[in-house]
Amino acid sequence: MDADDRTREAEDRAAREAAMAELRSLLLGPEQQTLDDLRRRLDDPALRAEDVGAVLAEAFAIAQRDVHLAEALAPTVEQALHRSVQRDPEPVADALFPVMGPAIRRAITHALKGVMQSFNQALEHSLSWRSLRWRLEAWRTGRPFAEVVLQHTLAYRVEQVFLIHRETGLPLQHVVAAEVPTQDADLVSGMLSAIQRFLQDSFRMEEDDRLESLEMGDLTVWIEPGPQAVLACVIRGLPPSELRETMQEIVEAVHRQYGRVLAGFDGDEETMAGSRPLLERALLVQYTEAPRSGRWAWGVLLLLLLAGAVWITQAVRQHQRWDAFRAAVAAEPGLVLLRAEPSGRPPHVEGLRDPLARDPAQLLQAAGVSPDGVVMRWVPFQSADSALVLRRAVQVLQPPPDVTLRLRGTTLYAEGEAPPGWMASARMLARVLPGVSTLDTTGLTTPAERRLRELQARIEAVQVRFSGRTTRLAPGQDAVLRDLAEALTALDATAREAGRGVVVTVTGHTDATASAEVNRQVSRQRAERVVAALRRAGLRVSNTTPGLRIEVQGVGADHPARPERTPDDQAANRRVSFDVRFSDTSIPH
Repeated sequence: MDADDRTREAEDRAAREAAMAELRSLLLGPEQQTLDDLRRRLDDPALRAEDVGAVLAEAFAIAQRDVHLAEALAPTVEQALHRSVQRDPEPVADALFPVMGPAIRRAITHALKGVMQSFNQALEHSLSWRSLRWRLEAWRTGRPFAEVVLQHTLAYRVEQVFLIHRETGLPLQHVVAAEVPTQDADLVSGMLSAIQRFLQDSFRMEEDDRLESLEMGDLTVWIEPGPQAVLACVIRGLPPSELRETMQEIVEAVHRQYGRVLAGFDGDEETMAGSRPLLERALLVQYTEAPRSGRWAWGVLLLLLLAGAVWITQAVRQHQRWDAFRAAVAAEPGLVLLRAEPSGRPPHVEGLRDPLARDPAQLLQAAGVSPDGVVMRWVPFQSADSALVLRRAVQVLQPPPDVTLRLRGTTLYAEGEAPPGWMASARMLARVLPGVSTLDTTGLTTPAERRLRELQARIEAVQVRFSGRTTRLAPGQDAVLRDLAEALTALDATAREAGRGVVVTVTGHTDATASAEVNRQVSRQRAERVVAALRRAGLRVSNTTPGLRIEVQGVGADHPARPERTPDDQAANRRVSFDVRFSDTSIPH
């Protein structure tokens, strides 16, 4: 076969295949498209999830009555919730927030109601003479006090309620009153079923005949049968007939609401969990006497609370008073508080006290605490406080009225006028004063020294005048000389008293009208003339030390009283002046 034949054969084959493909497309095209769509949906996870999500809600709604679905999903849901909380607890917390608050508030409300009820009962049965008799009975018989109270006050109480499946004898629900020990529901329901079968078998009772009550000591069991469930109430005391009607109503309500569940009961108690509120309606209680108003008990409690509030207020105020006392002691010089025990019986206070410090009892009374019932022990000591050191110095030295004491650091300064004897004594006593290292008396002066200063000023103010260029005294100078002689005599006596030496220089002066030599001679003669006149006037000078010594000199016109411009100026310069000087040496008496 040559090449042309092969080419034609290949073209014929291709034409036949194309024709067959077109024929298949015409015959099988829609089915193939459907198969391709199904394959794509099965292979694509997103499309598959979309299909499942479209029917998932309806599927759950249809399977809601099937417990197997819940059992199958429970582990997955629990695991997912657990991982979600581990990863981020906030979304779960946010989702539970709307229901957690009301649930917590409801639980707290119920708890508080229970506490208040127990509290009211405790007050009712604890704050009375009757309760004392009951407590004595409880102590005598060895029974709990609550049991004795219940015995005397309880008419009846439904303590437990059992809902039992009639056919199987299995417990459906079990509720118990507060403060009642819980019994095994399976054991009690089995016991009641066994007693029922025993009675039917032993006494040939009909199938419809049922046990209605049992008595066991203080307890009575009332049984109310129903078509599919039996209600049993465990009662303490003597119940009224109305309780039987209440039980019948409960049995009817249970069968009305849970008839289908009872018909298909398979032993799962959780299917009857919603019947608990119905059973709790049978937990009734009634006392032999109507509950009395607890106003008197609350009144006693109120009085106790008021007494407690008063006691706390007094304690707080007492604490504040003692704090004020501690602060006052800390601020008072010369007091050191070592111990203050206001809670002691009696209260105790101990510390250190300077004898010059304020009385601590006054501080205690000023703070509002009576010092009569407080035991105080203060050990004497000497404080270094500057105010107390100065007060102690005044107390010990007893300065004269004209002397002022000042303390600066540890140096005591004395200023004013004091006799020499006090100054000598003060110097000695200051050495043993606590807090004083030195006594400075440079600011002190004696009365004699003050008198010396006064006489000095009086004498130096005197000017004795002369006539012309002579040594004759000017008219009227005799009275001046007598007064001067008196002052000089007093100066001599005062200097001797003070142990001081005094030098009075009598200086003669002239005007400038003569020569210097003549002026010096005349001025000295004038000074000598004045000294002689003073002696004639009564002045007696021994020139011994201590005492007064007179010196005479003439200076001519060298030291004029004022410039000589007029004859009056010249007359003023013709004079004798006096200069008083004290020696530095004091002679002791």
